[in-house]
Amino acid sequence: MIHLQQIATPVEDIVAGLCFAVARNFKGSIVRGRTIEEPVSFHGELRKQGNGKAFREVFGFAQFLVPEDFALMGALGAALKDMDEGTTTGLISPFSGHS
Repeated sequence: MIHLQQIATPVEDIVAGLCFAVARNFKGSIVRGRTIEEPVSFHGELRKQGNGKAFREVFGFAQFLVPEDFALMGALGAALKDMDEGTTTGLISPFSGHS
């Protein structure tokens, strides 16, 4: 990346390269040849346009969804899991907010 900056590569091209590197790394280290069934829904930082384009191209996704409330999906999933396991305690959570 530093070399690309030194040779005056446009910032957009450098960022695109980083997005594609993240997608290829995810495919090689996390997916490792397993099949991913579509539709695919991405959340968090992967929702950004550059990352989305990279993941669509690297994986060849045709159905790639970004939920309107992408920022709430993790909390929603945790709440649903909590409800499924019967561990809800009403309005008071055992989570203290500290790690």
